[in-house]
Amino acid sequence: SGEYLLNWCEVNEFELKPAENVPPPINGALHLQMAQIFERIYSGLSEKRRHEPEGEDIDIDAAVEFMADRAAGVSGEPNIYIQRRKRPEGIAAAFLIDASPSALESLNDGKRVIDAERESLELLVAGMEHVGHNYAIFGFSGDERNDVRVYIVKGLNGKFDRSRLYSLEPRPISDSSEENTSLRDSPIVDGTYTGPAIRHINHLLASREEAVKVLFLLTDSGVTA
Repeated sequence: SGEYLLNWCEVNEFELKPAENVPPPINGALHLQMAQIFERIYSGLSEKRRHEPEGEDIDIDAAVEFMADRAAGVSGEPNIYIQRRKRPEGIAAAFLIDASPSALESLNDGKRVIDAERESLELLVAGMEHVGHNYAIFGFSGDERNDVRVYIVKGLNGKFDRSRLYSLEPRPISDSSEENTSLRDSPIVDGTYTGPAIRHINHLLASREEAVKVLFLLTDSGVTA
C-alpha cells in the first residue's frame, strides 16, 4: 500500500572478523585507473578563483589585461593567477553491499554475485584512498523484517582491511519452521529488506560533519523493499 510502518523492522549490527583465506589483490593497473578516475571527478568539484595574486595556473585573460594596462601606463597589481579551492571541504561515503542469499548465485562468468561485489568495491576503495576522504563499508541482508542485519566491514574512522571484506559471506535462507513462519509477517516474497539498512546507514552519515555525505549501494537488483 506504500504506507510507512513505524518500528516495523529491526536492524542489528554485526562486527566482522578477519577472514583466514583471502584471495590476492586484483590487477594493480585497475586500481590505478580507478584512482585516476576519482581524481578527475574530485578535481571537477574544485572551485576556480580568477584574478588572484598567486595560484596554481596562469589566468590568461587576466595576464593579457594586465599587460595591456601596463602598456597604457595604468598601474595595478599583477593578479594574473587562478586558485583552485576544493569544494566541498570534506566527503563522507558509505558503501553498502548486498549480502542477501541471492548474492550466492552465479553470474555468466562463473563468479558469484558477492565475489563481483567485493571486487568492484576494492576498486572503489582504491579511488577513495587516493583522494583521501573518509569512507565506511557495510554489508546487509534481511529476509525477515525482525532480522535485518548490517555487517561492519570498515567504520568511517577505521582502516580498510581486505580480510574483513572477504569475511562478508551471504547466509543461505533459513529453513522454514513454524516459529520462523510466524515471524515472517511480511509483504515481501523472496526479497530483501533493503530500505531499513539504507535508513540505518543514512542515520550514521547524518551525524558526520563533512559537507557531503554519499551512500553507494552495491546490489544484484533483486526484489527489495
